[in-house]
Amino acid sequence: MRILVVGPGAIGNLFAGMLTAGGNEVWLLGRRREVVDTINREGVTIQQIWTGETLRIPVRATVNAADAAPADLIVMAVKGPGTLQATKDALPAAGEGTIFLTVQNGIGNVETMASVVGREKVLAGVTSNGTTLLGPGSIRHTWMGDTTIGELDGQITTRLEQVAEVFRQSGIKVAVSQSVDLLLWTKLVGSCAMNPLGALLRVRNGQLVERAETRELMRAIVREVVSVAEAKGIPLSFSAAVERAETTCRNNATNKMSMLQDVERGAPTEINSINGAIVREGEAVGVPTPINWTLTQLVKALNYPEETTPAAGAAPPRVP
Repeated sequence: MRILVVGPGAIGNLFAGMLTAGGNEVWLLGRRREVVDTINREGVTIQQIWTGETLRIPVRATVNAADAAPADLIVMAVKGPGTLQATKDALPAAGEGTIFLTVQNGIGNVETMASVVGREKVLAGVTSNGTTLLGPGSIRHTWMGDTTIGELDGQITTRLEQVAEVFRQSGIKVAVSQSVDLLLWTKLVGSCAMNPLGALLRVRNGQLVERAETRELMRAIVREVVSVAEAKGIPLSFSAAVERAETTCRNNATNKMSMLQDVERGAPTEINSINGAIVREGEAVGVPTPINWTLTQLVKALNYPEETTPAAGAAPPRVP
């Protein structure tokens, strides 16, 4: 399969490397020439912590998506705020039957991609792989988590199964889902509970479950997210969500949340697509979200210019 992975971040490098090792024709699309040149020269390096192995995989990288045309699959692995521009950047690689798959954090990415390419071309997915970006084309892979993908209408289609099989043959743990909304919100509730706390407290994943105070904060965040989901008719389980978040922290104990990695690099975070999204969704259904509102403002107060305004198209959240 000819695949374009958009975004040379931690997950983008992981998938581009593994899909290449699986025998696919893979291109990795970046915007910075120096990053692309480094990957073309040195390939993708994956430090597998749980095996002790270091994989070095030659991956083709480009700043021009047309080099990958016509792609059978375009995998979106950029930060949420960059989804619109990244989708437009990827269009030169698209053909008549190209599938667009998001494996991004947060919600709203499906709608953004669909506004450019049409809902019929989009698959939704989430991944719980633990990864840290060490440098251009270089990552630490701390945990082989699950990746789950699905059609927006819940059908198990031939193309969905084909994409899943390509991932499996490349060593990526993958499953298919018949409920994309539940899939995305299940990932979202964990991201809301873990990411801002990791970023604000400057701790690794496992440290979040070592203290009673942080465990209680995680539970309070989950409770708000579950309340919003229930009001929207999405059947999230509070106890299951708490257990999943705590298990993820333990399994990924030495990893840093992606939001903490962004903060340490001085880069914009995905707070608007994660906790900020809960604030907006809560307002829409009349459910108060004071904890998520506070976390959103605290992360924004770290003074990254891109985060001083709400996500595109959203009204400013009201103070609880």
